[in-house]
Amino acid sequence: AAATYTRTVNPDYNYGTICLPFAPDAETCENYTFYELGQSTANTVTFVEVETPQANVPYLYSAVDGEATTHTFTGGETTVSLALTPASAGTWAISGSFTEEVQYSIAGIEFYAYKPTAESDVLVKAKNSVTVKPYRAYFMMMADNGGIAPLTTVRIVVRGAGDNGDGTTGIEEVITPDQIEGAAPAIYNLMGQPVAQPVKGQIYIVNGKKVVY
Repeated sequence: AAATYTRTVNPDYNYGTICLPFAPDAETCENYTFYELGQSTANTVTFVEVETPQANVPYLYSAVDGEATTHTFTGGETTVSLALTPASAGTWAISGSFTEEVQYSIAGIEFYAYKPTAESDVLVKAKNSVTVKPYRAYFMMMADNGGIAPLTTVRIVVRGAGDNGDGTTGIEEVITPDQIEGAAPAIYNLMGQPVAQPVKGQIYIVNGKKVVY
């Protein structure tokens, strides 16, 4: 009728992956923010805040208490699904697991895992396989990505749940607009949208900082 799941974490990690067999209750939603896969491009995966997370669905999440070493999730009745359906966006997908499992590289799919770095939060491509612990999630990219070779590192962009329907509340909600390896600096306008050709005299966000061009 009710369930609790507790995890020991490294507080240096800004985010984690989670897939629960129960819907998180109000207390859990006050302590953690959940994000679903929103959209993707060749080098960016965007996650959008979810106000009411569901059971059996994989999410990226962050803790309100960024210094906590223990994360506790509580909820109601468990409804374990033995066939979890990956959530997809474009050529990207995120899939949860309730058991420890190893996904080996197979033709047509590249596996990625969340890994924070000193500069940003990114998805890192697995060399041959990815090991997933229970109640976590892993990422997949279809190898046929519009003719673009699979990247070693992919930038994560997180946006809050906005009132305008597109998940954007402002530049403060863009967590990691840093550049990925070998890429030019990422430039965004104040709505968090990428800008290809900045206009002189306008204010932009470059590598997470406001800059007047």
